[in-house]
Amino acid sequence: MSHVIIIATYTTSLKLHQYLYSPEGFFTHLFLDEAAQVREPEAITPLALATKDAKIVLAGDHQQVGPNILVLGEEAKKFGLNVSLLQRLLKRYENIGRVAARYVTKLSVNYRSHNSLIDLPNLFYENLEINPDKSLQKCSSPTGYSFVSADSRLIEQFDDPDQQWVEACIVLEEVRSYLERMKQINPNFNPRHSVCIITSTRKQLNHIKTMAFRYKEYEAVKKVSFRPSFMIQGYEFQAIFLSLFELVENDEMNASYTKSLFNPYVFNTAITRAKFHVVAIGSPEEVKQFELDTLSHPDRGGNTTKCWHEYLKLCAALGTFSHHIDLSMFKRKKTEISDPNMEKVK
Repeated sequence: MSHVIIIATYTTSLKLHQYLYSPEGFFTHLFLDEAAQVREPEAITPLALATKDAKIVLAGDHQQVGPNILVLGEEAKKFGLNVSLLQRLLKRYENIGRVAARYVTKLSVNYRSHNSLIDLPNLFYENLEINPDKSLQKCSSPTGYSFVSADSRLIEQFDDPDQQWVEACIVLEEVRSYLERMKQINPNFNPRHSVCIITSTRKQLNHIKTMAFRYKEYEAVKKVSFRPSFMIQGYEFQAIFLSLFELVENDEMNASYTKSLFNPYVFNTAITRAKFHVVAIGSPEEVKQFELDTLSHPDRGGNTTKCWHEYLKLCAALGTFSHHIDLSMFKRKKTEISDPNMEKVK
């Protein structure tokens, strides 16, 4: 066995240590993927199998969800567990200066997405370059960012407690409209791996999913992916639909802010899942106010970027800010609701 290639998770590499350990080491090359998303103790586990002269490559993105927001304990932070191995090494190399520069490679080309989706990632990265793939840019499907207002106060006979229900309706209508258009463009379009509905909370996700399975007109919507914001890393979709509804009781900040789409690291992780189209649904004034109220939240890791303010500003400039108000749809569905699980949030 002159050449052995093993692919394993960080945790599994600990098991490998039991079988492959030798004083001289075993692997001459180690490649650590998503190295910015794992805590340092996990990242160094596979290094125990490296030979003395092993080449070690760490790849990752410290501008997305990682230990900086996932490690919450003060004692853990005190000992540096909120800093990934990749991020610590980047800082160390910066302090060393030019000599260490050759050990750091920053990818600057936006390979995944259509060029219309480059503006918001630029809030986190310096001078992203557009994708040179001409075939990707000639796509005939909807592209770019859109925002659809889901303000229940704009709809007759609906009040604030109906916001969750109103927003779920609009999400489903927007997804259905997109799927109908895609079927016209490509009859073989597969929504399961191409479209995803993303929410910050399981409760809102289940609410939307239950409604999709309740009404016959959403037969096609049932086939898309439904994922919470904290389970989207590593995925890629043609289009994503973000439901921004979050319950905040007694004017308190969201207790699960580490998973919230208002957390800049989660925001960046979410919008970069899309190849062509991002649609956000929410109450614009509440979105802006909630973001302002949480700028100093400790789980932002000191990042004060006003992501949703920039998103709304961009949509206004592009003319992709709209109000989806179909009174007949809302009134009909409201009177049909009898399932206890579908009742409005008190």
